[in-house]
Amino acid sequence: MIISGEPELEFFDQVPTTWDETRIIHGEIGKYAKVARQNGNRWFIGSINGNEARCFEIPLSFLEQGKNYIGLMYSDDPVINTRTRVRIDRYLVDQKTVINEEITASCGQAIMILPAAGDENYPVYE
Repeated sequence: MIISGEPELEFFDQVPTTWDETRIIHGEIGKYAKVARQNGNRWFIGSINGNEARCFEIPLSFLEQGKNYIGLMYSDDPVINTRTRVRIDRYLVDQKTVINEEITASCGQAIMILPAAGDENYPVYE
C-alpha cells in the first residue's frame, strides 16, 4: 500500500537528518520514551509508548524566551476520517507552555515546533 496525500506527511517532509541538540524529556527502558531534537530554530518531539496508557507533561522550557512558536501535534485518533487516522492540532506555544499528553497503549505522538511569524490564527495551548 502506498500512502500519499495524508496531511501528516508534512511532518516527514520537515524532519531533518542532522541535529544541533537532543534532550531526553521522559523515558524508561522498555516502557516509553519522549525525546526532543533541535535543528536550527525548529524542534521535533517524538514519543513512543509501551503496553499501557500514560499521561505526560512536556515542558517547553527549552524554547527561546520571549518568542512565540507554532506547535503542530500529531496523534492517533480513531475518529479521524483518513486512512492513517492521525489527528493534527495546531497551537501557539512558548517557553512557558507545558503540554499535557495522553498516549494510549502501543501508540506514539509527534510534535513539530516552528517559529511563529506573528500572523497565525491558532489557539494558544492551555
